Amino acid sequence: MRVTDAGLVSDHRLVTARLECRRMKVKTSYSSRNIREIDIAGFDRAMRASSLFTAADAPADTTDGFADQLQDVVMTLLDKFAPLRAGLRH
Repeated sequence: MRVTDAGLVSDHRLVTARLECRRMKVKTSYSSRNIREIDIAGFDRAMRASSLFTAADAPADTTDGFADQLQDVVMTLLDKFAPLRAGLRH
């Protein structure tokens, strides 16, 4: 550590230090889906056969209900057609 006097210009002192630190490697977890490899035709058929389109399980009649239904159907089909992959990055 070094302290440098600023002379008569100021009553402040400049303090400098040299620190040697190693960079820490942080592992970050991630998850992703391989969207490019989805069977588009199969996904389309599954969507059309879902409760969003079938007469027996008509879409929910409220905005919140439909949003929940849409999320459930799409996430279920994505899990089938493009499963989540998890990994670690350094």
